[in-house]
Amino acid sequence: DSAGQKSKTVHSIVIDGGPIPVLTVSTSSGPAPLTVTADASGSHDSSGTITGRSILWGDGTYVNWLQKATHTYNKPGTYNITLELTDSAGQKSQTSHTITVR
Repeated sequence: DSAGQKSKTVHSIVIDGGPIPVLTVSTSSGPAPLTVTADASGSHDSSGTITGRSILWGDGTYVNWLQKATHTYNKPGTYNITLELTDSAGQKSQTSHTITVR
């Protein structure tokens, strides 16, 4: 100001990137019938809680809330296993793996 006095205000901003999906699969290809295990136990949220978890198998079926699940593909084709997460702030994220059944 005109008297030479200075002041400042500091604000902290926390940016929440949402839940971090980590999905591992037991295999990515093989002959039908092919059994695949999807493991989402490495998923986390550094600033909240995971409040929703779905594993979509890519063939119209899915499971909710399981961290680890097994599914059998009976028909040849290419499928995308998708892990979808929701956290306590309502933020969503997902990751996928491609499975090829011969």
